[in-house]
Amino acid sequence: MKKRSGLTRTGFSLSFGCCGRSNYCNLGKGTCYYERIDPEVPTSCNAWVRNHKSNLEENADSQINQNHFIDEELDFSENEELHQLSLFD
Repeated sequence: MKKRSGLTRTGFSLSFGCCGRSNYCNLGKGTCYYERIDPEVPTSCNAWVRNHKSNLEENADSQINQNHFIDEELDFSENEELHQLSLFD
């Protein structure tokens, strides 16, 4: 199926309050009915996100810690001259 902008694979908006299966998940407190069908649905549901916010933040922090980002600083010595390039020369 073709990916549509602003919608999940099953046709849910990328941000919505809760779906018609809210009795299954107890307004986001439990497991999402659509979690296995379309993994984007729980993270798009505001009720589910509100109740699982701490778990989502912990997962994001652990992913950041696993990706070791190295900040490379550019070292320009004072003797080097930097020239700005021009399109009109």
